[in-house]
Amino acid sequence: MIEDEGAIKTLKNADKQARESAKALDKVKDTAAKAGKAIAVGVGAAVTSLTAMAFKSAEATDRIDKMSQKLGLSRKAFQEWDYVMSQNGVSIDSMQGGMKTLTNMTDDLRRGLGTATESFGRLGLSMNDIDGKSQEEVFSMVINSLQGVEDESQRAALANDLLGRSGAELAPLLNAGAESAELLKQKARDLGLVLSDETIDAGVILTDTIDSAK
Repeated sequence: MIEDEGAIKTLKNADKQARESAKALDKVKDTAAKAGKAIAVGVGAAVTSLTAMAFKSAEATDRIDKMSQKLGLSRKAFQEWDYVMSQNGVSIDSMQGGMKTLTNMTDDLRRGLGTATESFGRLGLSMNDIDGKSQEEVFSMVINSLQGVEDESQRAALANDLLGRSGAELAPLLNAGAESAELLKQKARDLGLVLSDETIDAGVILTDTIDSAK
């Protein structure tokens, strides 16, 4: 038994300090644990956000790939026209019927059928103008020519003949003037909105991989 009062006092002080140190360490441990959870949650949220962004990007590139084929446009042209039309309140998705009508009218012109010959002719276009041209090139020629028609009623009628009901949807674009489409295409390129084939291919592969995983 310890009888020295000085020694007893020293032991009591040491015990008190040990208890306080233990409490302090517990607080540090709890704080570290909470911080760790916060960091884990933050990292998890960031990963989730990046994953969602990757999925959306993949879906966007897949849309470009599929829709460009449906409309008979190159990927580059599809992206440019998508921007041009969106700036004029038109969805390029609504152009599927119009492109089909234009394809049929172009075939009729090549066969010399009267209605197609007359409609193209009123735009100043003949068989010689479209011979050897792709669907994409013919579409651009028709849009540019329609924008140059001053009479609004005549412009609307010709748009309906050559593009079907989609022609009415394009009214804001057709009323904008011949240079507007080219300026917007250039703007889309300047803004980096036109993706390369390599980027689109990568997105298509990612979309296919995600679909397979699902």
